[in-house]
Amino acid sequence: MGDPETNDLHWRATLWEATGSHDRQGRPIVSDPVEINCRWLESTSEGKAPHSNAISYDAVLLSDREIADESILWEGELCEVPSPATNLYKVVGHKYTPDIKGRATRYRFFLAKYGNTLPEIES
Repeated sequence: MGDPETNDLHWRATLWEATGSHDRQGRPIVSDPVEINCRWLESTSEGKAPHSNAISYDAVLLSDREIADESILWEGELCEVPSPATNLYKVVGHKYTPDIKGRATRYRFFLAKYGNTLPEIES
């Protein structure tokens, strides 16, 4: 039996991780895409991310790994990403919750709709 923090991650998402750099228009530069295990929950709401102002988000992603803020995600497997990619989301906040013994961590990310154009990809 797996950790309760990660045993319900049966969905797949495609992740373009933010590199920390920005292009001339201020959009994040991202790395090549990878597929991650997750749980994707459509949930339009407003909240407050730790150490941040109020945020508005359109989905919540649960994952077994850290993901940098401003990273771009698409719901589905890497091999199914349409060209050009549509229905993209951007990480606008996160919350990490370790278990009581500090062995496993639940990673929760708040996603806002990003649009239909990928930012610059750094290979």
